[in-house]
Amino acid sequence: MNFVDVEPTLENYWRAIILFGRNTASYKFALAKSLIDVSLDSKSDLITLDDLAL
Repeated sequence: MNFVDVEPTLENYWRAIILFGRNTASYKFALAKSLIDVSLDSKSDLITLDDLAL
């Protein structure tokens, strides 16, 4: 497995956010917390932007 995969999968998108974003950017941690919180409240695997915006 290469460090950078070109196949657009959900895991690769998440890895790109975490690995290639600046470590000082607090959006990564806020995004992760928001996704976890919304996923715990939701019964679906899909989180829409409208759900996340709340």
